[in-house]
Amino acid sequence: MTLSTDTTTMQMTRVINAPRERVYAAWTEPELASQWWGADGCSTEELILDAWRGGRLRWAFITREGTKVTVEGKFRVAHPPEKIIHTWQSVGTPAWRDALSIVTVELVEKEDNNSTEVRLTHEKLPDEKSRDEHTHAWNNALDKLELLLVVTR
Repeated sequence: MTLSTDTTTMQMTRVINAPRERVYAAWTEPELASQWWGADGCSTEELILDAWRGGRLRWAFITREGTKVTVEGKFRVAHPPEKIIHTWQSVGTPAWRDALSIVTVELVEKEDNNSTEVRLTHEKLPDEKSRDEHTHAWNNALDKLELLLVVTR
């Protein structure tokens, strides 16, 4: 389910059929995250995830259309296996010149202990167009995360 609380925030909730620890690892370990981050057709060139308070995030990728994009941020919270908060800014993109968005990921263990509810909020995006693009990309990415965790079970 996807909800927009305002024009620059996107929220979604998804249940992933994997234990919370595996979902957290897939979100914070570059070798796993590089397999699912991004919309369909994106190709990761570099992914740095120093998942601790103050740690660095850097993701360089090529879109399906061939555009090179770099996202940078800092981890504000890395509380295994429950919560991740980091900033997110597209480097060198005019719409992002004065924007610094925040990604919050909450992982809630389901009663069966074998599935996890992912609550994703991406707020303070530069505009509605960016919100819509990120909603599409995060939906695609979460689809790929589900597939990765089912395959590697």
